Amino acid sequence: MDRVALSSLMSNVVVIGLDGNLRSLESGQLPQPGELIIEEVSDTSELIVQQVTPQGSSINVTDDVTALIEAIASGEDPAALGEDFEPAAGEESGSSPQNTGAIDRTGAELLASTNFETVGIDGIGLSTTQALSLLDLFRVINGPVPPTILVQEISSPTINEGDQVVFDITLSQTTEDNTDVILSLLDGTATGGSADENGSDYVNERVLITFSDGTTEEVSVGESGTFTISIPPGESDFTVSIDSIDDSVFEGPETFTLSGTTEEQSTPVTGTATILDDGSGPGSNPDDDRPAVTMSDAGTVNEGETANFKVTLSNASESTVQVELGLNLGDTEVGDLGTLEYNTGSGWVAVPNDGVVTVPAGQTEFDVRIASVDDAVYEGPEDFSVTVTGIGAVQGSDTGTATIVDDGTGPGPDPDDDRPNVTISDAGTINEGETANFKVTLSNASESTVQVELGLNLGDTEAGDLGTLEYNTGSGWVAVPNDGVVTVPAGQTEFDVRIASIDDAVYEGPEDFSVTVTGIGAVQGSDTGTATIVDDGTGPGSDPDDDRPNVTITDAGTINEGDTANFKVTLSNASEAETQVELGLNLGDT
Repeated sequence: MDRVALSSLMSNVVVIGLDGNLRSLESGQLPQPGELIIEEVSDTSELIVQQVTPQGSSINVTDDVTALIEAIASGEDPAALGEDFEPAAGEESGSSPQNTGAIDRTGAELLASTNFETVGIDGIGLSTTQALSLLDLFRVINGPVPPTILVQEISSPTINEGDQVVFDITLSQTTEDNTDVILSLLDGTATGGSADENGSDYVNERVLITFSDGTTEEVSVGESGTFTISIPPGESDFTVSIDSIDDSVFEGPETFTLSGTTEEQSTPVTGTATILDDGSGPGSNPDDDRPAVTMSDAGTVNEGETANFKVTLSNASESTVQVELGLNLGDTEVGDLGTLEYNTGSGWVAVPNDGVVTVPAGQTEFDVRIASVDDAVYEGPEDFSVTVTGIGAVQGSDTGTATIVDDGTGPGPDPDDDRPNVTISDAGTINEGETANFKVTLSNASESTVQVELGLNLGDTEAGDLGTLEYNTGSGWVAVPNDGVVTVPAGQTEFDVRIASIDDAVYEGPEDFSVTVTGIGAVQGSDTGTATIVDDGTGPGSDPDDDRPNVTITDAGTINEGDTANFKVTLSNASEAETQVELGLNLGDT
């Protein structure tokens, strides 16, 4: 019997029968007279021996038994010990067992060998076999205590994904014999599996053991994650190496554990391994699978069409991640754009007020869109953008740009074109001395100022026939500048143009002139407004201007026969062009 076996047996109530066999008592069973009750003092591991009397009580015979055992162990003949070895009267002990534990017969008799016949033991009521069993028990108790090997510590390494996990295992003391260490792998947030198994974070099928002298041993791991290592003598520490699996999926910190015990150890010691892929791992070039975010440009769209962007993550993530979307109006205004929306696979959803979008696990891209609002106002090219910014594990920021056009240059066969076309009305017929009024019209309003060029064409008139060409865009009449350029305020679609005709007494007849307007920049087209100045009494109104000359002739008076009669024809008004009169001779009395 060794100390371990004895310790297991002593956990129950143990007796030594008259036959020398050790057994434990079952519940409710009482020892027989003459049997020895053995108890161990837990603090000192010393034995207390009580003998059951014929009356069923017990007396403490520890000292007598100890003296007897020591005499036998030293080779003395107990029969020669004299009266000093006579049994003590002993005292009845109140420790006589009542309800006791289960009895397990050991089935083995423990015999001691001496160089003499063991006699004198009857003096204390012991059988020979009882004495020999006691001798064996005392040898175990007083013998050398074998070292107890325990797993004292298992390190908790932190590694980059793809590197080898190395657990340092320290024993409580150096082994003297082969010692089994039972180890167990257990998944935490990291998943064990084969190297080619999808979703595996570390290899849990085999491990590599390295001893202090550098020798290695590959050990297979059971399906439960448990494996046993036989530690050779002279070892106080060793390592267990496990391969982690590198991938491009961001998983964040993941853990698994290695626990270990020896046969003498009831409570396991545990080390936790942490696998990192977030750039925070050890070394100068740590593994970093955190996704970086980018966004595509939407390009140029016609006003009224939708601008489409795509957000891309450089790496998939094992769990959901978040990004923030933001709309930058740029050249546009609130009314120019609809609602910013995104679609991660479950349909189009409006981006929330805080801009945060959750991207499902495993997804590396999603769509973003915003509609432009069509109107009849010319705005010209308008740039706006959508910004995406990573949150948490998602790294970086990017901007996608878009341009809305309404100038006919957009994509497709029928691009939107809100550029204004310019026209000018006719002034019609006016009396000489009155003002010719024209109206310039733009087919579409413009968000910003636009320009046109006005030009006066004299036609039948002359410089002196007309005053100054003027325009009024709402701030009063202003002379058209020498270059003819007129700036039309934003949002305005028409303005007035006028020019006064100069009244004189010269008959000129109908005179045509015109004003031409030509678009500049975004303003398209050209047009001419005509006007006619009349001074022949045919003009508008109740008192039209009439510069037509009236003809008269003077009398010649009385002349001598033979003299010449002289008349004078007079026109009331000069004419710009030659005029004709008809003369006729009436003979009268001649």
